[in-house]
Amino acid sequence: LHTVGAYTHRVLAPWPPTMYFDEVTFDAAGTPQMSPALLALGGLAIATMTFALVRAWQRSRTAFWLLVVGIGSLAPVLNLFESVMKASVQDRFLYAPLLFGVAGLAKLFRARLQPLARRPRLVLAAAGVGFAVIGLIELRTLDYRSDDAFWRAELAHHPDDPRAFMMLGQNAASRGELHEAFDNFRRANDNQ
Repeated sequence: LHTVGAYTHRVLAPWPPTMYFDEVTFDAAGTPQMSPALLALGGLAIATMTFALVRAWQRSRTAFWLLVVGIGSLAPVLNLFESVMKASVQDRFLYAPLLFGVAGLAKLFRARLQPLARRPRLVLAAAGVGFAVIGLIELRTLDYRSDDAFWRAELAHHPDDPRAFMMLGQNAASRGELHEAFDNFRRANDNQ
């Protein structure tokens, strides 16, 4: 639920582009402490997906299979089964599976959408919103232009993230910048 909620949150609100937004933390006994808001959002998303799948099965097998492909392509990154994929729910490339989901929903609600499609201004406005969203998603590429840029952006939003300091330290060490590496490793240790 937590991972589905985090993915849903990142789809609805892709900024700030942080890697560990509302991550799972552990208390002194080692029990996971998860965000109640993300758990609720994940539950709502799963309930909505289940409703859409049932409705699609009843009305349109094409819509059903498009939704299944969209959900199925998210399975590795939503921790539904073990994979070796090194991605998080915040990775901008995870928006691609939404294409199948949107296509499935459009097919499912085709009768309701057709009258709207006959209004040129509405179609133009929807296309403009779509292109703006695509532009914002592609703009996030700047957040990933280098490992250092990504981890510095993470620190801008979570200044005490020890993983960010650790990764910056490893990157500096690989470049031979040992003083910077040591400083980042020390800061990672201080923030654990």
